[in-house]
Amino acid sequence: MSRFWLGQITVSPVRPDSRLGAVALRSNFDDIVSRYHGRAATAEEIDGAMHESPSDDLAAPCGLLLVAHQGDAVLGCGGLRLLPSGIGELTRLHVAVKARRRGLASRLLRELGQAARAHR
Repeated sequence: MSRFWLGQITVSPVRPDSRLGAVALRSNFDDIVSRYHGRAATAEEIDGAMHESPSDDLAAPCGLLLVAHQGDAVLGCGGLRLLPSGIGELTRLHVAVKARRRGLASRLLRELGQAARAHR
């Protein structure tokens, strides 16, 4: 198994329809659908879930999508919907299996929290 260290990981804001955004969101939905079915999800199931719960609102000015990556390898993501009255809704928090248990979810949450506080 490859090892990933937080010092080498970049967390960047991206558009959901960018290459990094699309890869991260697909990985997130793959994980969700696979857990739901208790088996590996099919491409059609992932596509269906992504269609039922679109992520295009995670782009400025109404949202934010952060993607954690190491070079071209996408390791996780987190989304923030910027709602009226200064409310931020956390969504799409995901860390790839190979990058778990290294504090990456905490890092994503910290950065999303900073963005939410700035939205107030």
